[in-house]
Amino acid sequence: MTSRHTVDSITSDALDALYEQLDAAEAGEAQRQLATAREALASATTRAARAEAALEQVRALRERARTEAPASQGPTWEGLDLALDGNLPPVPAATGATDTEADARP
Repeated sequence: MTSRHTVDSITSDALDALYEQLDAAEAGEAQRQLATAREALASATTRAARAEAALEQVRALRERARTEAPASQGPTWEGLDLALDGNLPPVPAATGATDTEADARP
């Protein structure tokens, strides 16, 4: 085990060596974080592409259903159209509380 340097006993060479160790440790941590971020980006990109492909399939099915069923016989498409085109208002964030939980409080 090496002895711990004090302010009075450390040499400039020893201080330089400590700074080099610190720089190497910081660089290693930065590389680890960068690799993690790259993996997350790749995963998100893949999921986004899959979601976009699924949306395209739903859009194609919507168009097929419209052409096969007259409007008077089929469902209304307004809500689906708004959702697929991204025009629905945002859904409020869930708070985790339910009506039964609120009613159960004294």
